[in-house]
Amino acid sequence: FVIAGGIVVRGTLAGAPGVNAIMLAIGASLASFIGTTGASMLLIRPLLRANASRKRKVHVVVFFIFLVSNIGGLLTPLGDPPLFMGFLRGVPFFWTFKLWVEWLLMVTVGLILFYIVDSQIFRKEDLETPGDLDETATQVGKEPIQIEGKLNFLFLGGVSAVIIAQGYLHPPVGVLEIGMIAMAGLSLATGNSTLRRENGFSWAPIVEVAVVFIGIFATMIPALAILNAKGSELGLTEPWQFFWATGVLSSFLDNAPTYLTFTSTASGLLGTDANNLSTLLTVEGG
Repeated sequence: FVIAGGIVVRGTLAGAPGVNAIMLAIGASLASFIGTTGASMLLIRPLLRANASRKRKVHVVVFFIFLVSNIGGLLTPLGDPPLFMGFLRGVPFFWTFKLWVEWLLMVTVGLILFYIVDSQIFRKEDLETPGDLDETATQVGKEPIQIEGKLNFLFLGGVSAVIIAQGYLHPPVGVLEIGMIAMAGLSLATGNSTLRRENGFSWAPIVEVAVVFIGIFATMIPALAILNAKGSELGLTEPWQFFWATGVLSSFLDNAPTYLTFTSTASGLLGTDANNLSTLLTVEGG
């Protein structure tokens, strides 16, 4: 969030269906490597600027949330908080790369659906306001695409290196946090404050998320302990039951605590330790 907030994408982009779909595809591809939060921070403003002249654009943001802020982060622990928490509990860093087929399927289906919906809305707008969107569709290239704050990509790479080192070298407690804070601090210290203002950067969103997560996890700790001990008594025994239960619960709670809830349940069912999910993977693989 902090590092990506210092990167600005400028240039003339047209809010036509093809351009929008390309931007969503780029965001979904980046999300696993700079995080769904980072990819969202990087691309949401260029996407909104590209569609500024369109009357109906809520669906563009909705699909952006689906593809960039959620689905896109599936491939690595860098992508989504639940996967990062699983990584900290023993899931190998590259294990989620096994899900590339599922990632590709969901992203492809999402992009196809978006293109169909956006094309229909785009044509309807063009019929209602003849000529207004013709100019929108031909704006690409009037101002070359450029990226400011590129030094921050180095800090994003530093965050990745710190996280990978945590998983494989197992440094003392606190090293991971210090490393990530150091990368964010370097971004703030060396970055251009003008770029952050252009991005509309503020601490309010991350503070809100932190408060919500503190509340969620503080109340979830007893429940997780109970699930790890009594998970086998809940009657969840089939993969499809876990699939639908996690999907429903994450819609109301959050995907991170839901992840912990059901890995604890599965650990209790299989008699493994929820604090070391690599043992759960071993049982699953056997």
